[in-house]
Amino acid sequence: MKRNYTKRQPKIWTSEKVQFLHENYPNFGSKYCGEKLGLTPQQAFGKAKLEGLCITKELKTKYSIQNGKNRKSFSGINADFFTTPQTKEACYILGFLWADGYLVNTEKSIKTSHRTIGLEILESDWLNIQQVFSKAGKWVISRITKSYHDNIKELRKNVGVRIQTCNKPLFNFLLEKDYAIKSLCAPTKILQIIPEHLKKYWWRGYFDGDGCFYVNKKRSLYQVTFAGSFEQDWGEVINLLNSLQIKWKEVKFEKSYGKGSCITTFSKDRMQKFGQFLYKEYDELGLKRKYEKFMLSNS
Repeated sequence: MKRNYTKRQPKIWTSEKVQFLHENYPNFGSKYCGEKLGLTPQQAFGKAKLEGLCITKELKTKYSIQNGKNRKSFSGINADFFTTPQTKEACYILGFLWADGYLVNTEKSIKTSHRTIGLEILESDWLNIQQVFSKAGKWVISRITKSYHDNIKELRKNVGVRIQTCNKPLFNFLLEKDYAIKSLCAPTKILQIIPEHLKKYWWRGYFDGDGCFYVNKKRSLYQVTFAGSFEQDWGEVINLLNSLQIKWKEVKFEKSYGKGSCITTFSKDRMQKFGQFLYKEYDELGLKRKYEKFMLSNS
């Protein structure tokens, strides 16, 4: 019977290489050692870890500076576009981010300089508004698929898009304007810097993310709803509806799948008042499907 012999692999770590690693790794790191030893940086790093070696504080500082510069170069977004919002696109995106945006790991990111802003959206909706987002610069886009159970507990899948950017000035600006705690507070700080003639675009972006029109002509049902967390501060939404002379109702709910709250208003007249504010001099900016749903109330 033939025996299978496995050819023995040569040892990559001789005593001389290990000694070189001990003498040079702390001051020069894995890339330098790998190049000098004819190995990959990963191999040098792995062996250094097994040997209990660490790089010096000076080298850590150097790497931090280099990584900071690289992250800055990867950010294709102009923060000034948002921090001094003077365009309808900037105001719309700021509204959309208030609805569906997120800041990644806020407390940790301040210490480590990893400041990521992002949101997730249905792919069909993204195709509708990607030109608006492109006005701010280049975002990092990735395709995602999520599974969920609908109201009749049937497993479904949604194809979506994740939009992100790593941008320190923009992150800090949004942090200052309460975007990290937006599920608990009102958007008062951000609305204070939105020019009056552009406020409808902020509200359009927010409504496209967290708002809903419901129209059922057969039953004469016309409804406008803003949805949020159970502890949501609805102060600014209420102020807007009051200024438009629209009666509203706050509803809180706790169900098996979670809890939340909403501001809602009924009747065709109230929907038309709100829609006329949102889409005055309509320029096709925003989710077309929501505009079309509003237009059903006019026919």
